[in-house]
Amino acid sequence: MTTAASRPTRYEGAAMEEWFSEHGWRATTDLAVSYAFVDEAQLLSTVLRRVWHTASAFERRPSSEPRQPVICALLQIEGETHLRTNLGESLTLSQGSALVCVAAQLTALLCTAPSARIEVELRVASPDPDRTPLTATRMDEGVPWAALTSAVNGILNSRPDASPTTGFALQAGIVGLVSALRAEMTEKVRRDAWVSPDATLYDKALAYIDEGSSDPDFTIQTLARRLGVSPRHLSRTFEEHGASPREVLARRRHRAALLLMQEEPRPPLAQIAREAGFSSADALRYQLRHRRGRN
Repeated sequence: MTTAASRPTRYEGAAMEEWFSEHGWRATTDLAVSYAFVDEAQLLSTVLRRVWHTASAFERRPSSEPRQPVICALLQIEGETHLRTNLGESLTLSQGSALVCVAAQLTALLCTAPSARIEVELRVASPDPDRTPLTATRMDEGVPWAALTSAVNGILNSRPDASPTTGFALQAGIVGLVSALRAEMTEKVRRDAWVSPDATLYDKALAYIDEGSSDPDFTIQTLARRLGVSPRHLSRTFEEHGASPREVLARRRHRAALLLMQEEPRPPLAQIAREAGFSSADALRYQLRHRRGRN
């Protein structure tokens, strides 16, 4: 079933705080009058949302982490949003920028001026304990950005109800567009890492991992050869950032598999494993069990 509001709902003052609280955030503001406009649609397990609000700060409520993990895509339409992650990292989502991450990674948002975002939430079958650095990337000139924003706006501007069959098809389309956005972001980050005069070995390694993780033959030895360093030196570099290159590669593949598993109809596990970069379906099953056990 697909449900949506026919027009944005306005929340003011305490009502705005209550709405954000229901969605896992504690909202505060210094303004005498604060308000937000929100419209949403739910496609089966996928949530589409447009949010516009006055300058505010948001902290994730301690008990708000969903039981079923959520992958979220944030597209900044107006203004900017300053983000803080569960590792204490800070980044800024400026107008035209996008971010795809596990929702639980975000712990705080700060908007010092009015801000408008499109938010897409994808429920996933098993946890993704990703702890790699996040990057907010300028994406508004790309096709995936345009296609995803058009699709979300089209659904939110359409009639409030759709059949389950239509809901499945629309959800599959949204999942595919989020995957395409993530893929283009990965490629852009890779290009920027090499062009930037300040790019470090770690930056370049992450870019190569993003590029090569979907290839089952891509290994840490392959990565070290491309970078012109030894595997041992590469491991020492990653240790400074709290994770081994092997673990970062495994997380990338695990996250890709979770996205593929949300497609409707769901592809065979062997196909998911192959497209996510695993050597076999058994290797993917092991990773799913292993990461579920750690959580």
